[in-house]
Amino acid sequence: MTEITQIKAARFKEAEGIKHNSAIKKMRNENYRHFVKETKKQEGMIKNLQEGHDQKTTRMNNELEQKLSELRNKHSARVENEQRRLKTELANIKTVHGDQVSEIKESQTNEIQRLNETHKKSLEQANMKYQVEKMKLES
Repeated sequence: MTEITQIKAARFKEAEGIKHNSAIKKMRNENYRHFVKETKKQEGMIKNLQEGHDQKTTRMNNELEQKLSELRNKHSARVENEQRRLKTELANIKTVHGDQVSEIKESQTNEIQRLNETHKKSLEQANMKYQVEKMKLES
């Protein structure tokens, strides 16, 4: 009987091994399906995050480009305004300079005329004194 018991035990052991292998196979399949499901779920979340990040980045780049464009336009307008103001100031300075040069020329011309008149008077007086002295000597 020991042989029969051993055969029964071997069959029972074999049946238990098959059940065990079947349970392990079933568990592996379930775990694999769960793994695939979670992987797809996480990949979907990563894809959504990436798309959100890309959209945010694009939006921020567009906003920055718009701000840069506005700043460039303001700067260009300010530069044009300053250039116009510079031209006006330069024209005013040239006008003032021209007026000052004319005034100085007129002043110098008047001074030269005054000096010439003074010089002529001095020469006439010296000539008159010379003539008076000459007459005194001749007489």
